[in-house]
Amino acid sequence: MLYRRIAGTGPAQGIFGVHVWEITPTATGVHVHTEESWNGEGLVAQAKVYQPLLDQSLTDWLKLLQEQSEKSAADQIGGTQ
Repeated sequence: MLYRRIAGTGPAQGIFGVHVWEITPTATGVHVHTEESWNGEGLVAQAKVYQPLLDQSLTDWLKLLQEQSEKSAADQIGGTQ
């Protein structure tokens, strides 16, 4: 099955992040699998503090992706492409 993998890395506020998105077509749309990791001074020592932030980041990105995808699909169906 064909899929697309999008990955990026970079620093932000003293944290180095790695983000990987795999998008696979399905019979009813697409399946998105995402992984994200952070590394930086203090993160390991405060993993319990940062893990919920990482989890929320993934949730937020997936929600934005879903909203934009559904809007784009609706625009195409409605002819406002």
